[in-house]
Amino acid sequence: MNDFDTDLLDSVIRADLTKTELNAVVMMLKSNEKTITATNSDMAEKLGIARPNYQRLIKSLIQKNVLGKRTNGIFVKSKNSWGRKKG
Repeated sequence: MNDFDTDLLDSVIRADLTKTELNAVVMMLKSNEKTITATNSDMAEKLGIARPNYQRLIKSLIQKNVLGKRTNGIFVKSKNSWGRKKG
């Protein structure tokens, strides 16, 4: 593995992402947009999960410092911040 792969793997391990959380992050990273503005219903449907579960998933990813909020949506933070405490 090269350095990028091990850095990303270290970030995923540090953040302790579940399979569903990882799937959501990968889907967001594949998006051409930096800020995800799609509705919760649309995103939940793309992931194949119920909307309440999607909302809990986003809350968990924000707490794990993987996602951040903007006024118009959410964004994936730098992998270096994943799993680290805010502050």
